[in-house]
Amino acid sequence: MRAILNHVTVILVIFLVTAAVGCKKNSSPTETPPTISGDLFPIVEGHLYVYNEYETNAQGTKISGTDYRVATKVGSSVTIAGKTGNILVDSIYTTNGQFFKLDTLITARKGTDGTIYFTLPQNMFQDFPVSLALPLIWLPFFQPSAGVGTGYDIYSLDTTVTYQYSPDLSIPVRIQLTLSGVINQKENVNVPAGSYSAYRGELNYSLTATSGTITLSSQNGNILTMWLYENVGPVKIAWTPMGSATTGTARELVSKNF
Repeated sequence: MRAILNHVTVILVIFLVTAAVGCKKNSSPTETPPTISGDLFPIVEGHLYVYNEYETNAQGTKISGTDYRVATKVGSSVTIAGKTGNILVDSIYTTNGQFFKLDTLITARKGTDGTIYFTLPQNMFQDFPVSLALPLIWLPFFQPSAGVGTGYDIYSLDTTVTYQYSPDLSIPVRIQLTLSGVINQKENVNVPAGSYSAYRGELNYSLTATSGTITLSSQNGNILTMWLYENVGPVKIAWTPMGSATTGTARELVSKNF
């Protein structure tokens, strides 16, 4: 899970180091978005998801020989930023069952309206040449109360950081980032665990980085898609590193213990 969420923030570094929305009148009556029933991600301690993870090419096709097994377990409860959630623990294995590594750096919780929140590590930029501390907050990634097909805001950032271009030169860089989401109609998804008619949840971004009057980067697009099945959770996950139009990563559910 951390690897997925990393792309939400690492995009800032990728672009730094490489360096009037209109309203349309509609005379038809406003329709109420279809409601979403069921729990899109049961965050219950002890729940275990086993995925097959693999790399994909520019067409979204699996690249042979890139498979890993990922066991995602809902761990114990913790209190962060005044709210209680659960640790999500990723254990990664080779296809023959050999343990590879452990990842436990994010937490998840649900709101009373079914919204699924995640936190991000504050120190995600400690290994990069940009000094930027992330706020310790819960981000409302998936908001089923918005209704099917209705976009919603997740997070916005407007800050200026110092980029050390060389030992003798540092420049101020203004970063403007917005994250938004939408839960679209159900799609049929075939994974090793079976066939599911699952809601397609998408995470989108818009990013600009400027220094004075110079635009260093201006990008927008989709960075994460989760197919969410009621009372089960993510049955398929796909994401693409920012700045890359040639490779991506996908996970498909193999089994679960509930």
